[in-house]
Amino acid sequence: MLIITKEPREFYSTLRKEIAHAIELYMRPRGSFSVRQVEVISNGIYAIIFNWILNDCKPDIRDVYQSINLLLEHLESNTKTLKK
Repeated sequence: MLIITKEPREFYSTLRKEIAHAIELYMRPRGSFSVRQVEVISNGIYAIIFNWILNDCKPDIRDVYQSINLLLEHLESNTKTLKK
């Protein structure tokens, strides 16, 4: 993944922005969320991916998917609770 860019800072900055954008698109149809809520979820996903990269992408990618899925399921359950 780091081969995508020669400048690691640019890579991580771009990764953070893309995750935030994806989460915003994911959350929009599920209700109104504050910018802070989008940032919190995005930062959680970024941390999961960043940790995977720091470990040379050796942990099973399915574990990364599962971690992100659990975070999104938590978001979904909180959204349903707020709507009631």
